[in-house]
Amino acid sequence: MRMLIRAAALVLSVCMLVAHAYAQSDFYKGKTITVVQIVDAGGTGDLRRRALFPFLQKYIPGNPTIVSDYMPGGGGRKAANHIYRVAKPDGLSIGGMSSSLVTNAILDTVGVQYDIDKMIYLGSPERLPLRLSDAQRSRARQLGKIARRDRGAHRRSGGRP
Repeated sequence: MRMLIRAAALVLSVCMLVAHAYAQSDFYKGKTITVVQIVDAGGTGDLRRRALFPFLQKYIPGNPTIVSDYMPGGGGRKAANHIYRVAKPDGLSIGGMSSSLVTNAILDTVGVQYDIDKMIYLGSPERLPLRLSDAQRSRARQLGKIARRDRGAHRRSGGRP
């Protein structure tokens, strides 16, 4: 009897997952996802973001069309403000931002009109080796000495989680 209950629970769980997957694929089918970019068209930043489009289209259920909307200006603030204040929270807008998104919000930079805590972080297409050092604590007076001392250390800076 116990085996029968477990088997029924397993079958029911699988059926619910399949039904949930079909419901998601219907949402994006025939729709367009807009990636709001902080850069101009044609530059390396645009190319890096657009290189992800085929993968987004392939792996998002329903295979939606992916397009760019270019909003350079204010070090990314213009695009971030647009995503936060204008774009509908319907899953059809993605911000192609930079780490300055977080830095600007934390430092309360002039022109920031978004609440970073209400935005959802999806990920980053790149991983940059970032370094932040304190010359006072390192007792180094030259930038080269600081770089050599920190080599291999894992440090984080900016808006990367």
